[in-house]
Amino acid sequence: MSLEIKKLNTDQGDYELVLSGVLDISTRSTFDEVFDSLVDLQSLKLNLEELEFIDSTGVGGIMEIIFASNERGFQLTVLNINDNIEEILSTLGVFTIMESLQVERCST
Repeated sequence: MSLEIKKLNTDQGDYELVLSGVLDISTRSTFDEVFDSLVDLQSLKLNLEELEFIDSTGVGGIMEIIFASNERGFQLTVLNINDNIEEILSTLGVFTIMESLQVERCST
């Protein structure tokens, strides 16, 4: 399986990444490369609606973005988390960390 990432630039420094497919050890480098390519990042929407599977390596990638938002001062919103991905992220405590760092989570 593969990971497809649509990078939408709505305004200078404002991006949305729409993930579809699989975020795991085999696709993590693609995820990191796309994130690293974002220029003058001010806000990022991470849309997980079409993400079919995530493993611990993929969760680690999302966690790195969550911590980067806090360290670098950009606003992060995680959107459209499907039920399967939500269960994994919840079980691993990702939402608790997001809450403590004031990262927004939306269903739409």
